[in-house]
Amino acid sequence: MNQHPNIEIRIYNPFSMRVRFPFAVFQLAEFAINGNRLNHRMHNKLLVTDNQLAILGGRNIGDDYSGYSKDWYFADTYLLISGPIVTEMADGFDGY
Repeated sequence: MNQHPNIEIRIYNPFSMRVRFPFAVFQLAEFAINGNRLNHRMHNKLLVTDNQLAILGGRNIGDDYSGYSKDWYFADTYLLISGPIVTEMADGFDGY
């Protein structure tokens, strides 16, 4: 979707290494070295469309969260939001 000229995808992930176990030890080391910066993680998920509609929910990005895990099942809840609050939500994301 990000290749479309009218769509912008932004993901906030402060870790420089975005890999899973067994490389998670590198993330622990990075957290030990740079914990103050990494502790300001954004865990909320927000999709804003033309400042008119927003989808707010808990979906994470990764195979485990998309039904491809043999070990885990995640059920997420979403809200479809419209009105003036959508612009405030987008401004909050940009400010963070």
